[in-house]
This record gives sequence, C-alpha cells and structure tokens, in this order.
Amino acid sequence: MTLNEWRKKNKLSYYNLGQMLGYKGINPATNAQRICLTVGNDKRFPRPHIVEKIREITNKEVDYKDLYEAYLKATK
Repeated sequence: MTLNEWRKKNKLSYYNLGQMLGYKGINPATNAQRICLTVGNDKRFPRPHIVEKIREITNKEVDYKDLYEAYLKATK
C-alpha cells in the first residue's frame, strides 16, 4: 500500500498527515504531498527518520520497500 492510499483510506488531508509526520512551519501539507506523490514530478524520497515515522503511524502498512519502489520508478 502506498502512503497516499493509506492517507485516503484513513480520510486524512495532506495537512493532517504532515502534522502527524512532525513537519512544522507554514504548511506541513507541502512536504506530506511531496512524499505521497513520489511517483510524480518531484521524485523525492523521505529522509530515514521520516520513513521510520511513516512506518510507526501506519502500523507498518506502508513499508520502506513500498516507498523505495515508488522512488525507483520515479527516477527511471
């Protein structure tokens, strides 16, 4: 399951997910959206501490392998 699928399943906005991941600032939604849409144009992979936070808040439903596979597809 991707992080974006998990977010939708749990009816979370990008803003709320960003807050759950510990992003602060003017708009935590931006960082959360970039991670969720890794396959899109941004081609970003989250930092290791964010990957661990994702695994924690999703009860490992979204694993680092899913995130890494999405990253690999985006960078090819």
